[in-house]
Amino acid sequence: MGVAVEAYDIYAGYHIETTDIRYTAGGGKGAEASEVLIFSWEVEAEQAGLF
Repeated sequence: MGVAVEAYDIYAGYHIETTDIRYTAGGGKGAEASEVLIFSWEVEAEQAGLF
């Protein structure tokens, strides 16, 4: 079993999404990447906020 599969098994009860992102450093062109977002709350009931 691969590490990615094990991570999804561990977080099976959580809301999981992926999103595309561009990482840049020093004003360069940047690099496309994907991130996995794991929410530990009911996203539909309580949307994320900074404050």
